[in-house]
Amino acid sequence: MILNPGEIHIWSATIDERFGKLLAQSYLSVNEKRNAARFDHDIDTYLFSIRHNLLRIILGDYLNCHPSIIKFNSNHYLKPHIAFPNTLIQFNISYSSNRFVVAFCQQHTIGIDIELIRHIDDIPQMITDYFTKEESDWINSQPDNLRLPSFFRIWSRKEALVKAIGKGLTIDLKKNNVLSDETIVNGESMWYLKMLNLFDDCAGAIAVNTSKVTLSYYNTTDLL
Repeated sequence: MILNPGEIHIWSATIDERFGKLLAQSYLSVNEKRNAARFDHDIDTYLFSIRHNLLRIILGDYLNCHPSIIKFNSNHYLKPHIAFPNTLIQFNISYSSNRFVVAFCQQHTIGIDIELIRHIDDIPQMITDYFTKEESDWINSQPDNLRLPSFFRIWSRKEALVKAIGKGLTIDLKKNNVLSDETIVNGESMWYLKMLNLFDDCAGAIAVNTSKVTLSYYNTTDLL
């Protein structure tokens, strides 16, 4: 697989029992195996292991190396990056339940998020704490059956922006209106948001620090 500058490759999957064959020859590091074992439920261990194996398999193809030799590190705010081999490729992953997505690009900085549309008890408080007045008014203007999807449409865009900037919730989300596709300015950086429709029951978005990119989509079931 070739990843050219100016391209973003987005891989997605609904992880089910078919992906279990990837665990026959796991490429996970000792630390990843330790993290997988910390979950209380077997399904969470399974999903974690599949996600990280998929990430390594795809990166191994891009980097032309064995998936097991890839090493990761993270910044102070836990945004991961490739520490070895040396590469310009950047990536970002997101998951919700058994839905999984990972985006790759060269040189540019990205953040991606998917959110299963579901009931959350503290949605009103999240809107109060993190949404602009325009965003809140827009959600409240929606019919009852669309308010939950509308909330997650905005929330996924905010999460993608946070992940792209890579500084956690140190940024004031209440000052960043992501309702439209207008450029988001944060400090000296400009960010561009695009809504993703990868799963029928999820909201999704990607943020990148350039408008001059082409998005291509891939299904990880092709790797099975």
